[in-house]
Amino acid sequence: MSSTNSASEVERTALESAIVDFEAALKAVPDAPADEMLRDAMRRMVDVSHRHESLLERVMLDPQLANSPSMILMTTRLLTSANDLLARVKATGQLRPLSDMIVARTLIAFLMGFIASERAMPQLARVAMRLFPQRAWIDGMTDVMIYGLLEDEKR
Repeated sequence: MSSTNSASEVERTALESAIVDFEAALKAVPDAPADEMLRDAMRRMVDVSHRHESLLERVMLDPQLANSPSMILMTTRLLTSANDLLARVKATGQLRPLSDMIVARTLIAFLMGFIASERAMPQLARVAMRLFPQRAWIDGMTDVMIYGLLEDEKR
């Protein structure tokens, strides 16, 4: 087997493993109030992203991989689990009436931004980031997403 075939086989295996882990994380979020489900989902997704850091880094850096059939497969497979979670969050009746597409894209943007910002920080900033436990960073990010930045009386 050539090194190209073996490299693509390793990549396919890494991709399949990531898909399975992300699907399991989405499905494992228990029913709860909307804010708790969103915090739990973000924690789980960040945890999975750390376990598959090298694959996600390649996806972010290599446009050919990002637009590949492999990534389309990943997106397609995760869409069902993500839609199921969104439906459960919406079923709480606690979300504002927003388009599912806007909510989904916002969730994805916050998650991707969180992951990318961890990777992009210089080492000194990473040390400073450890002043808070990672759970506090994820919960804080999710709270900003849920409640916004303005005080209630300013909204």
